[in-house]
Amino acid sequence: MLLSELLIFVAECQSYIEIYVFYPLKQVKSAISRRKELRLDEKKRAVLEEKMAVLRKGFIDHLDGRSNEIAQLWRDYIRNQNDPEILFNLYRNVHSLAGSGATFGYDELGRRARNMEIILRACKERNAPPPNEEVQQLEELMSLMMEEIDSLVR
Repeated sequence: MLLSELLIFVAECQSYIEIYVFYPLKQVKSAISRRKELRLDEKKRAVLEEKMAVLRKGFIDHLDGRSNEIAQLWRDYIRNQNDPEILFNLYRNVHSLAGSGATFGYDELGRRARNMEIILRACKERNAPPPNEEVQQLEELMSLMMEEIDSLVR
């Protein structure tokens, strides 16, 4: 074999080795690295899920008190519909409940509170008591929201 043929053969072998040996080894190393990252992600996810479970429990533990506060604000608002401070506090509490309910995975609670929040926001923006039709809607939404809270607390 001539030297030029030998060099061509070595070059072909190098190409073959790069294509069929080194490249797959890189792929395997990459896959192993990704698997390690996934394992870390799974551990992080498990830790986050544990923390979220603690937060959910705290949310449920305080939900009864929050619902009582909202119910009291609602009664106060019905008695004195011209008090913008009561309306603001009612709106703020319902808004907060809508957001935190959805955040903690209680979608139905979040949806019911959000529907109530929309009407309360309209009352707040027009700075006027709600018409009778909206009062009836708010009472229905309040009832539905309290039913949902009772089902979660009990």
